[in-house]
Order: sequence, then C-alpha cells, then structure tokens
Amino acid sequence: MNTASAQNLANIEGGEINYAEGGDLVQITNTLTVGGNNALVLATLTFESGYDANEDTLIYEGETVLYPVFNEEAGRLLLLSYPAGSTRTSEEMQTALRSVFYYNTNEENPKIRGRKLTINVTNEDNTVSNTVSRNIAIRRQNDPPILRSPSNSPIVVNTLRNEPVVSDLIVSDPDNNTMAGATVNITQSRFGDELGFSDDNGDNIKIQKAGGDDGSLVLSGEDTRENYQKALRGITITNPFTPVGFTGNRLVVMQITDENGAESRPFSQYVHVRNQGSTINVPPSVQDIAASGEENEIITFQLQQFQQAYDDEEQTPFEFIRILSLPEHGFLTVDGTVIDADFLVNDDGIIGRSNLNKLTYTPNSDFTGKDFFEWNATDGSEFAANAAYITITINPTPIPLAIDVPESAQVDEDGTTTLPSIALDAMSYTPLNVSLSVGDGQIFINPIILPFLNFSDDSSESGETQAFTATAQVTRYVLSGLQYQPNTNVAGSDLLNISVSSSNESEEDILSITIIPIDDPIVLSDIEPDTLIYQENSSFISITDSLTLSDPDGAAVVLSATVTVSEGFDASQDTLAYDLTGGITAQQQDNQLLFSGEGSLSQYQTVLRSLAYQNNSEDPTGGLRRFEFTATDENDSSSNIVTRFLLVVPVDDSTLLATDEPGALNYVLGSDSVALHPTLTVTDVDTDSLTRMVISFEAGYDSALDTLSVEIPEGMTSSWDEDSGRLLIEGKNSLEVYQTIVRSIQYFNSSLEAQPERQISIQAFNSKTPSNSIVRTIQLVENEPPTVSSFDKKLVQNDSASFSIDEFLTYYTDPDNFPAVDQFSSIRIVSLPEQGVLTIANDTITQDEIDAAMGGYFVSNENIAQLYYWPATDYTGADQFDWNAFDGAELASESATVTLTIEPALTLTIVTDSVEICPGETAELAIEVLTGESPTYSWTCDREDCRITTASDGPAISVNPIETTHYIFRVESSEGLDAIQDTITVTVPDCSGIALEIPTAFTPNQDNINDQWVFPNAAIFSSIRVEVYDRYGQTVFQSNNYQNNWDGTYEGKKLPTGTYYYQVVVNQGLQERTGTVTLLQ
Repeated sequence: MNTASAQNLANIEGGEINYAEGGDLVQITNTLTVGGNNALVLATLTFESGYDANEDTLIYEGETVLYPVFNEEAGRLLLLSYPAGSTRTSEEMQTALRSVFYYNTNEENPKIRGRKLTINVTNEDNTVSNTVSRNIAIRRQNDPPILRSPSNSPIVVNTLRNEPVVSDLIVSDPDNNTMAGATVNITQSRFGDELGFSDDNGDNIKIQKAGGDDGSLVLSGEDTRENYQKALRGITITNPFTPVGFTGNRLVVMQITDENGAESRPFSQYVHVRNQGSTINVPPSVQDIAASGEENEIITFQLQQFQQAYDDEEQTPFEFIRILSLPEHGFLTVDGTVIDADFLVNDDGIIGRSNLNKLTYTPNSDFTGKDFFEWNATDGSEFAANAAYITITINPTPIPLAIDVPESAQVDEDGTTTLPSIALDAMSYTPLNVSLSVGDGQIFINPIILPFLNFSDDSSESGETQAFTATAQVTRYVLSGLQYQPNTNVAGSDLLNISVSSSNESEEDILSITIIPIDDPIVLSDIEPDTLIYQENSSFISITDSLTLSDPDGAAVVLSATVTVSEGFDASQDTLAYDLTGGITAQQQDNQLLFSGEGSLSQYQTVLRSLAYQNNSEDPTGGLRRFEFTATDENDSSSNIVTRFLLVVPVDDSTLLATDEPGALNYVLGSDSVALHPTLTVTDVDTDSLTRMVISFEAGYDSALDTLSVEIPEGMTSSWDEDSGRLLIEGKNSLEVYQTIVRSIQYFNSSLEAQPERQISIQAFNSKTPSNSIVRTIQLVENEPPTVSSFDKKLVQNDSASFSIDEFLTYYTDPDNFPAVDQFSSIRIVSLPEQGVLTIANDTITQDEIDAAMGGYFVSNENIAQLYYWPATDYTGADQFDWNAFDGAELASESATVTLTIEPALTLTIVTDSVEICPGETAELAIEVLTGESPTYSWTCDREDCRITTASDGPAISVNPIETTHYIFRVESSEGLDAIQDTITVTVPDCSGIALEIPTAFTPNQDNINDQWVFPNAAIFSSIRVEVYDRYGQTVFQSNNYQNNWDGTYEGKKLPTGTYYYQVVVNQGLQERTGTVTLLQ
C-alpha cells in the first residue's frame, strides 16, 4: 500500500481522552479535519497499544454512507464507503470520524493501562494519508466490596450450640483482592448473646471483641478476600439462656473495608433466639430474581416469581412487596400506573400481592442490555434483613435471515461491472456461510473487506465460485458491491447464484446478468521472445519475422498499425526502414512509426514484418531498445501490445583528449615553469585505462632553451628526448591517473630575449587505438606582473555580500597593461574566510578547490558577478579572504586581502503602539533601537498634513491629527546597510457624542480634597473654554484652555460660598454647555 500526501489529517486534539470507569461513550475527536481529494473509500481506526478485546470497543454513530466493521481480535474499526466500490468526500469522512466513540464494557474493573488509537484514511488509488493519533487514559474508580448471601435466610438459635451467623457469606470486590478490616455487631442485643470466633487460622486477620462487648467484633489486618470470607463465615452466635425473656430476634450487621478504604454496604442477618415452644416470629428472606425479554417489548411479572424468591420459616406468605429503587433504562407500571419516585416516597413503594401479576417493566426505546431495581417483602411483621435485586436482561430483537436480489444486471463483453447492491437482513454478528457462483465469468470481492472473510479451501477472493464464512455485518458489505467480469469473448447471459445460511436459516436467489457483445480488437501474437543483438556499424536488421495478426470477430480490414520504440530510442542515431504494400502509408514522429490506410490482416502483417533497424552513429548509445506493436481495426478498436527487445552493442572507440583552455599559453620570459594543460580532460567511452602518452614539440623547438618536466606515479616511466623535443610516458594506468599526469606537465624556457612561438602536441594510447591529437601554442612574452591591493567591505548580520568585476578592478594595477588591456583576464581566490563561506552560482567553494597550480580557485570575469560571501548564522565581527589577479600572462607576485566587517542587524521595539485620541489632541509616538550602528530616523504619514509638532528625525515625535492617520517611520543603520520601516496608527474617532463631565460643586478649603473645579474627562477634548459669572453677571473666572485649575478665587481672593453660573465651549463649538456650580468654602 502506498503512503503519500494525497490526503492530510490535521487539527486533532493534543490532549488525551479521559475515560472514567463506568462512564458513557466518549467522542474520539471533535476537531479532526480531513483535507485532500474527495475520492475516499476507507477510514481506519486502530488500537496501536493497550487494547483489550474483552473490554475495549469503538462505536460509530454517524451516517449510513459509511459502513462500520469492527475487528475485535485486532482492535480495528473500518469505516467503509457504502455501498462497496463507492467513494466519499473529505467532508463526509471528516464528519464520520467525528462520529466515532470509545466505550469500555468493563464497568467495574477496567484495565488502567493507556490506549493509543491511530487514525488514517485511504483513497480510491489505495493511497494512505498521514496517521494521527489520540491517547486514551482509563480512570478507574475504587468500587466498595460487596457482602451477600445466596440464601439470604435468617438463622434460628434454639440450643446451646454455636450457630454460624452467615455460613454461605460471599465477599466480592471488582477492584481489590486485599481487604483491610471488618466489623460484626449485634443490634437489639439481649442478655446472653455472644458472638463466637476463632483467631488461630494461620492468616493475617486479627479478631477482637470491641470494648470487651460480646456483641461486637473487629477484624483487622490486610489479607485476601478469601481469608476474610472464611473468617466471617466462621463467626457464630449463641445464647445459653433459654428463659422466655431472652428469646426474640436479633439483627447482626456486618461491614468490610478494602485496602483502599472503601467500605461495603451493611449486610444484615436476622438471628432468632428461641426456646422450645417459643412463638416469636422469625423474619423472612428474599432472593434475586432474573427476568428477560426483547428490545421494545414489555415484560410482565408473575406472582409465582416473587413467591419462589421469598422464604419464611413459619411459612407465612407475604401480603405485599416493596419496590426500593427504580430501573435506569426503563420504567415500571402496576395496573397501568407508572411507578415513579413519588410512589416510592408517598406509598412506600408497596405493591399488594394481588397486583403483582399486573407489574410490568417497559424498556426504553431500542435499549438492549441489563437493567436493575431492588425489592423486599414482609411476612406481616418484619421485612427481610437484606433487599434483593431484580435483574432484567433485554436482548436484541431477532432479525430473520433474508436477501433481496435485484432482477438483473448487465456488462459489456470483456468488461467489468459493479453489480447492483444485494440487500441482506440478519443480526449483525450472526455467523453466515456464503456461496457465490457464476457460469461464464469471475466474481471479485472488494479487497478492503478480505481480512474479515474466511474462505473455504477451494475458494479465494475472486473466481467462478467463492465460498466463505463471515458475520452478517461483513457479508452485508460484501454483497453491496460485488464485481463481475465475464470470460474472454463471452457474450449473452450468465447467472449469479447466491446462497446465504446461518445455523438455523438459509436463503438462496439468482441474479441474471446480461453480457452485451462488443467489437473484439485485432490480436497480435507469435512475436519472437528472444532479444535481438545489433552491433555498432552493422547493416539493417529485421525486428520480427513471425509476428501474426488475427481478429476474433473475423474482421477483414485494418485501419492502422503503430510501432513505438518506448525505451532507449535516440532520433540522432536510430533509423527505421520498412516496405509498404497496397494503400498503406507510413509517417514517423520521434520514436513512433504510424502505418495507416485500409488494408487486410495479411497486408499489415507483411508491412510490420518488414520493419528493420540500423544505428548510424560511430558512438552509439548502447543498451536495449523496446519495440511495441499495436493495430486498429475498422471499428477503431485497438489491439493488444506485443513487444520485442533489441540490444545495441557498441564497438571500441579511441580515447578523447579535450580542453576548454583559452588558445595560446602566454609564457613570461624569465619566469618559472608553467603548467601546459592544467584543465585537460581524458575520456574514453570504451575503456577505463591507457598504456602510454606522447608529448612532442611540433614547431619552434630549441633544445638549448626548451624543457618539459612531468610528475609520474610509482610503477610508470617517463623519458625525455632532448634532440627531438619528445616526452614519452609509459605504463598501464587509469584514465584519471593519466589525466593527473598530463595536467602536471610543466614548460620552461631559459631565454631572456624574444623568441618565436612553440607548438606542443599530446596524444594518448589505449591497448588498441590512439586518441586524437591536441596541440597548444606557447607565446614567449616579456611581461611586468600586475599588483593587487587589499580592500574592505561591510555587510549586515545574516545577509550576504556580492562582488563585481569593477570592485576588483579598482584594486588592480598592471604596469605594462599587457597582455590583457585595461583589465585582468581572471581572478583567483587564494584563501577562504573562517567565519563564513564563498559561493559561485550557489555552489560553495571548498578548500579542496583551492588549486595551488592555478594560483588559487579560478574565477572567470564572467563569473565574478556570481561570487557571494555568506557569514555564519548570527555572526558579527570581522572575516577575510585573500585574492589575486591574472593579467593573461602571470599572477601578481603577492595576493591581497578582502576584509569583511559583519555588523549587527538593526532591531527595534515600538514603544508606543497604535493609540486612540480625539481630534486635535496630542499623542507621543516613540520607537527604541535595540541593535544597529548609528541609526538615523525619519517620520512620514499617509496624509497631506501629518500634523507632526516636533522634529521628525529622532526616535520620538508628537502629533495632533484631526483624523485617523498612519505614521510611517524608517530607521537606517550607518552607511545604509540595514533599514526597518513600519507603521504606527493613531485612531481619531468622532468624539462629538461624548459629553464633557462638569461637577455641580467643589470645596476650595485647602484640605487637598476637591479644592479645584475638575472636569474628570477633560483630557479627551482638544480645547475647553470656560467663563464663570456671579449672580450679578460679573465674570469671576475665564480660561480659553481650561486645565482643571480654578480654585474658587477671583483676582487672588477667595469668593464667597454660593451659586455661580458658567458657560463652557468644547472643541471650538463641538459642545456648548451652561449651568450652575456651587462653591463651598
């Protein structure tokens, strides 16, 4: 199964699912999203770890377009697109996955280990999505232990013998096997009652009388449930006194506590102490009752059920029972009246004997499972010491086995079809035996469901007959999407026989299938199976001599045939030839040859058998050519494809010497030796080794002046013929070694005067053929070497620095401006930086590429623009590398240094983020630079008038806009290496709807409390003009920009207590207010 990203599951909750013991269903996910294409067939939810088949289950409560199948053995839920063969959208699958719930059937003691649940989806191409998961944590509750007696019967003490209080007592606990203690107490005790016990049983339980009381025991010490059960069963009671005054009923109450401190419900046992002839009543006992029925059906109880569960020593029948609790999953009625909580309280839950045949239980709609309620009975004097349970089991309603088969289906001849869905009714987990058979075809089952089927020995997932066993749930999915394929060339009809049976039911039916005839294509056959061998430089070779064309329908006309070289074809060297006949024509396009025109089977067979191949290359591409043949009949039906392979075998070719070095080599007279061919390459398509190499002077040789030298490895020889100027290198070695040797050849001339040019040839030999000859001209020149100087370059942290040819030319000088004019011919990188890297065209220059023979790493003039320096991440400080330049004849005698300064990147924080003010108010906007060298600042805005009231070249400004304005700041580091630009928004709302708050009184008595007339919200208004008058109309205070500063004085003197009149104008007339203010001195 492929795994790809066609589907994407995301957004599943991160936390684990907490499931409490005895809890309801919990949803697996409510946020998972399914993205990708919409052709989904399956979702898989698998317990990857922690799964327990006895208690863990997954329940699907979504739409029926997804079909759930849960594999209990594997702990895997499949949500299958329904019917089989259909697909679902991502949205439908997302909804379905959000409709899966976890439930633990162990309501008393589930395994507390964690569960891990994985989820993925699969599309119709069998591509599986990524997998997401959720963890499920089980939170177990400590259930208290339980004391019960199957007989639930009181005991009678009528002799001096000790009688066991509860001889059949059972101690159970769903959580714990260790108990910590127990108590036994006699209530309604009388003189002489005594509890007996034995404390020498070899266990850890210690039994003591409580406070010396014969009627109370305390059991302590951790021990097993079994040992505590044995100890409690061993508790006895006796009363040696038999006078009538000591007879009567006692109630013995037992309780037990587990190791976690959970205490059981009290268990009560009636003990009747009597002497001979005593007439005191012995209480009755009641036992559990079991009843069962089917879902949605009413259960009616019978008096006999309660009589059989009731026992009384005096054989006194009960007159009524008492219902002590109500069922959770249904309701009770008596004579048509619902029994509810009010009935239990107001009527004591009492149902008379005569009404017990009218007592019914009605389960909730579609409920299946167990339900409970408690009951008790009285003999007319006393109720039983312990109530009993009525357990009701509601079973699913049986579904009779049935299949509903469509009348018919149809399929094209040689085609495949999905048959109409066959409906199945049965109980979901009923085991079924299924048989499917057809006469002239094959049946295919959707492969998704195959792991859930058990096939018989002679059957499989496809074939004419299939027999398997599976549950009804799985079988229903199988029958919803069977595929049928008729046998080859069969047309007419076929029958699908369906047989489904359970242990006690069976169903059979037939689906009629119509097979619609179609035109059968031409059949190509009998092509040779072996591979053709074609050797380089051979003549044409025939591709097939035995290919045969036939037609099952007897067609006489062929419209076209195609020959495709689908593998290895090279149009520059592969040639196809053929002979045409009749009206057949041919057209070749790239690797495909099309023959067209009406012709007979025999004519096209002749043409295809005439096809021949030849390779016209002297260096052909060896390997296989794959020839594929097809034909098309008069009904435009295409045939099958037949194939023949042809192997092209090249013959041995000579070695090739090549170089991209510039034409002539400039040798500066008076200088040291130079490499003749520092970049020459040696290749051979046929062999990986050479035997010798010859280097010869072809022109200008002077034995007194010219010398060649070479470095050869151990095991090889070299000889220099001074008379002829010929260097011979011998010894079998690899192409790589010979390439290294030829690159090490050095030329030296001892003359100091001008000389004619020299020409030197090189030729290599393998064991069979010589290579091409390559010649290089050496010009002997007089040259003054150039000089280079160091320079500095700055950049910003985590940025890069680029270079230009003009930048290096600035620091380059050539005294004789020769051989290159006004520039160097190339540069060399002599050393690499330590705190970063240099790259050319995004490839990092390594130390291994610093070629000493070349004077460093060669960088052509064209590639200088692609040279970049990249500092290490977050590095700041200095770095450097060395460089040199080549004037066309020689390098500068000394290299120079490029010093790189990496400055910290500019960072800042916005001190004042976006603010809101009223029109005309002033706001302070500020930023703070955290890192960066010598920053400069500038402020602008998106308005024509920015209303900046301070200098705009600093880190802070003051503004008083009258409308919402975006203020744009730009900060640049020194030399403009780095810059940051951002925006601070000053929002200016319409403040006209906000009323100025004006106090009606103040007390300027110098107590520092309310000494000024303060408007609480004055700050949100740009201007407030205030005038205050006394009762004679005289102005006592005036301010055009009131600052909450009037202290009740006029011309420096206190005004008398009284009422004063004011007029207030806000924001140049936005608001006008008049009123009175009381001044209290």
